[in-house]
Amino acid sequence: MARITIIIPNYNHQDYIKQRLDTILNQTNKDWEAIIIDDASNDNSLNIISSYLKDHPEFIVKKFIKNKENSGSGYKSWQKGITFAETEFIWIAETDDFSDSKFLERTFASLESNPDAVLAFTASNYVNSQGKFLYNTNKRLAKLNLREGQSEVFSSGLILDDLPLDPMITNASCVLFRRPGVPMPEKIFKNKQLSDLFFWTYLLKDKPFICINSPLNSFRQHDASTTAQNYGKKKIELYEEYLAYINYFELDSKKLETILYDYIKRYLIPNRKSMGYFNMGPFKKNKHITFSTKFKLIFKGYLSRLLNK
Repeated sequence: MARITIIIPNYNHQDYIKQRLDTILNQTNKDWEAIIIDDASNDNSLNIISSYLKDHPEFIVKKFIKNKENSGSGYKSWQKGITFAETEFIWIAETDDFSDSKFLERTFASLESNPDAVLAFTASNYVNSQGKFLYNTNKRLAKLNLREGQSEVFSSGLILDDLPLDPMITNASCVLFRRPGVPMPEKIFKNKQLSDLFFWTYLLKDKPFICINSPLNSFRQHDASTTAQNYGKKKIELYEEYLAYINYFELDSKKLETILYDYIKRYLIPNRKSMGYFNMGPFKKNKHITFSTKFKLIFKGYLSRLLNK
């Protein structure tokens, strides 16, 4: 039996799926089987996958799931894939990303050598839609003080203490993790934007992780194309999910205040003319923040903006 399950969640990635499949097939660690989940794609990616598998019988597929209707969230494919996986280790290989051939070799070996660690992740290069380099994750990993190529085991607090605002793990394709021993709570995968943070937090808890400071993963960052109305809706939704994260993991009021201040500085103040100067949005009915705290943080935000000018 294989030691690793590779979950391949696809939706309309006809331009990238072959490169993804190539970089999986070219992994130096061959001890894997794949679960492919197509979320009702309406482009040619499903045909590309089927043709690729026919031409490469060595690409071992345990399940090829073709959803009849789109689930509305890529995280649902994560959930489905994890449910069907039977191996100890899982890699979610997003179909618009691509990987170095030694990704599995390095992450698998590090987890094998450190049985208490729940996940291993690598540095990433961010690329654009055409695959051209944009930037890397050096700044996000700076607090770990790792040399290029170095790997080390760390306590979970180094990731969890900065969540949800400042995630160290920014994409699933850079992570190999141990399969959860019990079914995952439904709440983990119900969020449209933050289910990944819910998932990593649920996995880590008090367990250590491994970081490998080598860019063995390339994460594709697509050009944003959204209307102002949709942008506003997504931002409000994001802060609602921040609040849900704090409630679910029972974080303290200081973390809640940090989220509120971020909302004030990054969203309320820049949009004050259209929203109103004191619009608390998703925080309006939150009973865990007093009126005086809200007023203090609003005053602090506007004062900070004034002084920066």
